Amino acid sequence: MGKGKSSRGYYAENIGNLGVPIPWDDFVYVMAHHFGFEVDMKKAGRGFAFTRGSETFTAYRPHGKTMKERYVHKADRLKARTALMNLGLIEEKVR
Repeated sequence: MGKGKSSRGYYAENIGNLGVPIPWDDFVYVMAHHFGFEVDMKKAGRGFAFTRGSETFTAYRPHGKTMKERYVHKADRLKARTALMNLGLIEEKVR
């Protein structure tokens, strides 16, 4: 999906679904504007700290050359999903 309001809305709805790949720029936008996280770039490396209230997690910007490598890593998505569940912004889906 391309950039735009409709695709970012889709990503916001599926932030907890690890089967939906999310590009880095859209991930940062959704976390900052939709969920209200403050985004701070770390001083060393490619890490970004996402903070809202007492919840903080670090995600690292992908650095691949191909389109597949520009998506947010699953480990960082798991950190984001855990932080969102702890804040009560998303519910855990039980299968």
